[in-house]
Amino acid sequence: MMKNFLFALCFCFPFFGLTQDFKKSTNYIFNDIESLMTPEYFAVPDTLRDPLIVEIKDKSSGKVMEKIEVYSAESFCGVRVYEAEITGFKNVKSMVRVTYEFCGCCSDVNEITYLVKTNGDWIALPEVNYFTCDYPEEKPAYQVGEENHPVIQEVFFVTEYRNEQGDLCKSKKLETYHWNGKFLVKKED
Repeated sequence: MMKNFLFALCFCFPFFGLTQDFKKSTNYIFNDIESLMTPEYFAVPDTLRDPLIVEIKDKSSGKVMEKIEVYSAESFCGVRVYEAEITGFKNVKSMVRVTYEFCGCCSDVNEITYLVKTNGDWIALPEVNYFTCDYPEEKPAYQVGEENHPVIQEVFFVTEYRNEQGDLCKSKKLETYHWNGKFLVKKED
């Protein structure tokens, strides 16, 4: 039994360095889309409607950090903002993950991940999209690497594998981005 435990620990250990502790953020606010869905909005055929705009604002400054265009308000389930503190990255204080989804039998989930610079600017990573019915067994995500290089830090695009409780079991690295303190560059294989 101890042998199996050690084997499992050795198998999972390389993945621990890639996970961030994302928590629901209280640093950002966004407008309530329900207030935008007026009778006038629904009087226009859905193919001709302008999108509803959800603005995500920095709570302390009121600055609009992101705008999300919602074309299918009837199935829109909402926005969530999560944040993870990042240490050791040049000019970066945290990573923000904005998740918004459209519900039906299954959910169509969109996530935009940002590096938040020390000056408050957001650096967007490419948006990811996935579908989930009960829970995401496989989920694309961005994670930062171990912050040990003094000049170039790494951000990884991975597939996360989760169990039924939603706990991360392992990650598979798909792409690597280098951060030099000013911008991201995709590493070519």
